[in-house]
Amino acid sequence: MLIAWGRAGGVLREAVKHSSVESVVQCEIDENVIQVSKKFLPVTAVGYSSSKLTLYVDDGSEFMKQNWSAFDVVGYAYCTIPTYPSGQIGFVLCSKNPSTKFLEPMQQLMQKLVEQMQLKYYNSDVHWAAFVLPEFARKALSDLC
Repeated sequence: MLIAWGRAGGVLREAVKHSSVESVVQCEIDENVIQVSKKFLPVTAVGYSSSKLTLYVDDGSEFMKQNWSAFDVVGYAYCTIPTYPSGQIGFVLCSKNPSTKFLEPMQQLMQKLVEQMQLKYYNSDVHWAAFVLPEFARKALSDLC
């Protein structure tokens, strides 16, 4: 899994909780963001201590240009989080495998498992909702495909 521009580490924190995520490569452009997050946002930044993480401090765009073939799946979805600047976070999702079905969670998480994993954001309903687009976006994409 690749996380580009992971900032404070919230996406990383949640990703490493999943047993299906064997390893995470995160590319963050600003080392200071990581250090400040560890110091002042330790609950969010806890994923930075995961053994699953390989961390690069580099420009995410340049990293992708140099490593585009290293990842089987990359893509885009978005969610709204009222406490996040602008209220939105985007996730990029793409796959080299044409049969990949991003709309369907790989694993349906029952509420008990969500609680055991102490997930702070993700559940199967949020996964489905992340792919619901406003009409103008749905139409623009359908016109392209």
